[in-house]
This record gives sequence, structure tokens and C-alpha cells, in this order.
Amino acid sequence: VSPPNGRRYAPALLTGLSLLRYPAFTSQPGFERVHNRIAEERPELVAAGIHLIVTQLGSGDLIIGDTHDYADTVSPFRQEALDELVLAEAKRLLGVERLDVRERWQGVYPSAPGDPFMVTEPLPGVWVVEVVSGVGMTTALGLAPRVLAGITGGAATDAPRESPAGALRAAPPPPAEARADCGS
Repeated sequence: VSPPNGRRYAPALLTGLSLLRYPAFTSQPGFERVHNRIAEERPELVAAGIHLIVTQLGSGDLIIGDTHDYADTVSPFRQEALDELVLAEAKRLLGVERLDVRERWQGVYPSAPGDPFMVTEPLPGVWVVEVVSGVGMTTALGLAPRVLAGITGGAATDAPRESPAGALRAAPPPPAEARADCGS
């Protein structure tokens, strides 16, 4: 999105919708109250899986998102109504009447119930590390030192004492109910 009014937004902007999305928030006391309030005030946003994030690039352009649509297969089609909901909420948050969309993209990642961190060694010396949820980029810099320490037997000095996944472990194959998250 083109930068509205030449204004700078830093750091990234998130709304209460973000609190509905991530386990770090959903497990907190008071979550149910927040969820119920947002669901009552903005049911269309909750029903659409909208999680509003506004991040500004160095150029001034804004990356605005996103929606979450869980399905067994990835549809080549997107619902314009969902993008319109995201843009309307972003305009409301930023206090602007218009946002000019330069381009759109769709991210797709695997999603499965349970522990989102999977570390496997399918062949001797070949390690696969994946996060089967939308927190891969968020957790990568904390997860990587822990995984490397587990592989090499070294200390994970830059990693938290306990990763969100608990102790490093080999993961079983994804369950049959694993689904794709087709977000925008």
C-alpha cells in the first residue's frame, strides 16, 4: 500500500485481533473476555480470521494484512470481500479515508493441531526444521540456536531456557488432519 499522508509508523501496528490469533495470548488470563468483546463488536472480522498487522517498509510503503483461511487444499481464488475488510480496518486504524493498493500477495503454509515445531532427521546428517503454523518467522531466531545446539551438542546461549516447543525432540509425521493456511 502506498504510504498515506507521508506519515511514518513504527514499530509495527497490531490490534486486539492479534490477541485472538497467537497461543502466547490465547493462554493468558482475560483472553476469553477480550475474545467475547471483539466477537460482539466486530463479528465479521473474527469470522473471517482477520488479524490486522501494519508494517512500514523503508520506502514508506505499508504491508497490511492479513486473513487466515484453513482448508485441505489451496484455492487459486481469493475472496475480494476479505481484502476489503482488511483495508477497511486498516483505514480505520490509520485514520485515513483511502489506501492505494500497489500489489497483493498470498502466503501459504502448512498448519497442524498440536505442537507447531517439528524437528526431524529423515536421513543421517540431514535435518528438517519446520514450523507448522504462522509463527515461523517470529520464532526462527530463537528456535535456530536451540536446534543447532541439539544437533551439535553445544549450548544454546542465545536461545531461551525453554523454547515454546519444550525440549528439542524429533517430531512424528504430521497428522492426517493437517491443513493449509491460505492467508493474505
